[in-house]
Amino acid sequence: LKTKKAKRLSGKVINKEDLQKIASKLKDNMINGDVLDKLFWIFFHISLTTKFRTNEILDLRIACIEESMKQGDHIIKMQTKTSSGFMVEENPTEYTVRVIKQAISLTEELRQEADDKIKSYIFIYKSRKGIIEPIKLDTFYRRFKKITSSLNLKNGPYTVYNCRHTYMTNLFEQAMKEGNIEKALTASGHKDIATTMKHYVKPEIKLYLEALYKVKIGNVDINGEIIDSLEKTDVEIPEDIREITVKDGCGFCRGNCSINENIDCLICRNFVVTLDRIPFFEQSIEKINQVIKNEKILHEKEHLVSIKKLYVAYLASLHTFRLKKEKA
Repeated sequence: LKTKKAKRLSGKVINKEDLQKIASKLKDNMINGDVLDKLFWIFFHISLTTKFRTNEILDLRIACIEESMKQGDHIIKMQTKTSSGFMVEENPTEYTVRVIKQAISLTEELRQEADDKIKSYIFIYKSRKGIIEPIKLDTFYRRFKKITSSLNLKNGPYTVYNCRHTYMTNLFEQAMKEGNIEKALTASGHKDIATTMKHYVKPEIKLYLEALYKVKIGNVDINGEIIDSLEKTDVEIPEDIREITVKDGCGFCRGNCSINENIDCLICRNFVVTLDRIPFFEQSIEKINQVIKNEKILHEKEHLVSIKKLYVAYLASLHTFRLKKEKA
């Protein structure tokens, strides 16, 4: 059987104009609606102001807010839903702390009637069957979809997942301006850069990698070829792929090189790179960073920085190539 792929909306960022319309509508519902409308407004706010995923927000417990070391500040602690499943902390704004406490207050009466397993949850409601249970994501997902579909939005439709993408993209843009990409990567909770870039990084990839690796790529030319796999090029593949593997696994050599051994493979037209080489480029850049850090001779350090630019330029081209294929 073949199935038609649905259009994916998960990576969309809500633009400012649409966000204002959505916020205005949800705020009006919060003021004039029922408890669920009020809880939805709080859920919406938390998803736009913290790194928590939608399911993680609904999993928040009444004991999640703690005093921080700095007087007057707070932290929110919770178990992540990522594969690593570690505890994370968020330094919320004063308003975020206030709305979470408001959510606890709104559901306090229900909590008195709830089973012991349910009492620790913040986001709870009474179902149509009269059962008090945690609010399921589908409830807010459908509500958000219905509300946004009724509005005249410029780049809609949107889903609740787009709130986190909006927050994370804004975080990355700010981190790029400050030159502190590591902070944004930590916030994303992903183990590799590719995952983060795929889902959240909306600025130009080249600018992002420049900020991440602290190097200006400039107008570096990529002379080699970037492809899906070696089967899609004229490279003669030997039984042992290591025979044509060069640059610590970063790429492959077509052979018949016309340049001398003192010139780097990265500027050779016979250099071939496949998409699965991204981790090798990342590892090589880290190695170069260590060498640059320990190098005392200025002109040697400048030479190493030039080589690093080539690696980062290739990495940017690989990510761009991969994203274009995914969109296609």
